[in-house]
Amino acid sequence: MDQDFYFEESNPKWVTIIIVILVIAGLGAGYYFYKEYKKQVVKVKDVTIELGSKPSEDISSYASGATDGYTLSLPDNLVNEEGNTYMVGEYSYKIKKGDSTKRGKIFVKDTTAPTVTVKEITVGVNEEFEPYEFLDSCDDLSLPCKTSYKKDSYAKLNEKAGKYDLEIVVEDKYGNKVSKDVVLNVSETESLLSLKQNDDVVVSMTPEDKDWNKTYTYKFPKAVPSDGDEYEAKFLEINSMDFSSKFDKKITNQYSITTYNKYGYAIGISVKLFFEDNTTQYLTESDLKEEN
Repeated sequence: MDQDFYFEESNPKWVTIIIVILVIAGLGAGYYFYKEYKKQVVKVKDVTIELGSKPSEDISSYASGATDGYTLSLPDNLVNEEGNTYMVGEYSYKIKKGDSTKRGKIFVKDTTAPTVTVKEITVGVNEEFEPYEFLDSCDDLSLPCKTSYKKDSYAKLNEKAGKYDLEIVVEDKYGNKVSKDVVLNVSETESLLSLKQNDDVVVSMTPEDKDWNKTYTYKFPKAVPSDGDEYEAKFLEINSMDFSSKFDKKITNQYSITTYNKYGYAIGISVKLFFEDNTTQYLTESDLKEEN
């Protein structure tokens, strides 16, 4: 009887089942302890941040594991005065606890398309025009904005008078693009050049001067390209003049303001003088003629 009982208890089928159960339990316990171990191991991450955004100051954004007691240190050159990332690139950060220091990488990338406003333009028949002339403004952190036609054939629309709908593509330095619908008027009586030259409405100035009283030291007969020879020659001529003999008080500083229309053409130049008694004065065209 005892021998029969022994063989029954030692049935290979039950032994196999028990071994399988023990193996599964062992694997489960091992996996559990492995997961618990991994939770304790601190690992830094590679972090990607959008250009112009504020980096997180939460250490969990940069490291996983048991980070209690660790302090996060971001690079000083990562953000500007407003606390926003301002330059695309790779940066290094570190987390530290006692003598333990771990370092990770931050990648600042620009994946945002420019914010663009456009305007309708008018050109003469067969007058050349460029895609950028449809731009009213382009706001982006990765300038300059590059403008192109959706279709190359748009460049030949100036061959016949009429009103045309076309599409331009504006992209920033890193290839982020936005498309805009624009309108082109081809006229038999007007030209884009004449519009640029005859527009004397000031939309910007360099340098910015909120106190400017619309006094011109020299106003061009017609607005001129700000990168052209005529503007450069007049600007250099005015800035080489000495106006000290015109006043009985000492001039401590002076600079020239250039005003521009919406086409970026220079309308005129205004000289601003600063005196030792903390007063200022904008020179008139009469002052310039007297000096000459």
